[in-house]
Amino acid sequence: MRFGFHALNLGALATPEAIRQIVAACERCQIDSIWTGDHIINALTISTPYPYSPTGTFPLRPEEPILEPLTFMAFLAGQTSAIQIGVSVLIVPYRNPVVTARAIGTLDFLSNGRVIVGVGSGWMKEEFDALGVPFAERGAQTDEFIRIFKEIWTNPQPQFTGKYYKFSGITAYPQPRQKPHPPVWVGGNSKRAMRRAVELGEGWQPGWSRPDQLAQELQEFQRIAERLGRDPKSVEISLLRPLQILNQETDSHRPLVGTPEQIAEDIRAYQRLGVSHLVFSFRTRAVAEAVETVERFATQVRPLVS
Repeated sequence: MRFGFHALNLGALATPEAIRQIVAACERCQIDSIWTGDHIINALTISTPYPYSPTGTFPLRPEEPILEPLTFMAFLAGQTSAIQIGVSVLIVPYRNPVVTARAIGTLDFLSNGRVIVGVGSGWMKEEFDALGVPFAERGAQTDEFIRIFKEIWTNPQPQFTGKYYKFSGITAYPQPRQKPHPPVWVGGNSKRAMRRAVELGEGWQPGWSRPDQLAQELQEFQRIAERLGRDPKSVEISLLRPLQILNQETDSHRPLVGTPEQIAEDIRAYQRLGVSHLVFSFRTRAVAEAVETVERFATQVRPLVS
């Protein structure tokens, strides 16, 4: 199983000094991947429910930092040499798909093939409104834009005709290092996200699911894959969830929050379900504690599941 750490571009840890320290710890500890989330702006008032909170409240305050993810991924590529660089998830409708495909392809080319492209259709209507993007059409745009990405990444003279975009008579050099293209992992727990992963993705990355929840979601995922004629085992399964390493066992145990032994057992539970890449977010706003989390995971947890 591979392991990564997520969302250094959002909130208190999104400073050059903090990022350099955490990324250096990830490379030093041979973590497999580092990840960014995607917001371009925040809103002073958000009425749209946040789908990954029981209260529906977005955890990032309006005055907290947000680093644009594609720019941030280029910074990460320059700070690292071997670690994979992922986005989870890129809100596909926010950006011109041709420009986005070329930016990601350039990043993959310059990083020697280290990019993972998590994709999603988005949730914050206020952000769509600020960008002038139709919220109601985000799903259809996401599907079309992913197809545009792959056409540009794989065809040196791409052409496309769709509902939102059409182009021909152009070239797209250089192409990405990864062949046929950087992997596309579809994020989200909904049936629509599952279907998108089966139809258009190389991977599926639900968020926050406990092992028992994921087991049920995987049953639905397998039904969708079989209905669409795809082997579900051909889709890589990743998972995004917070990690906190404690010194003492806790009775009210949440997955990936506990002692190294408890966390290792949680990882094995996810592994038994077919998860091949776990991506952790930090449960701290302090740089030193984030670095310590990386180091403790590498030295105290990972050896228990190797």
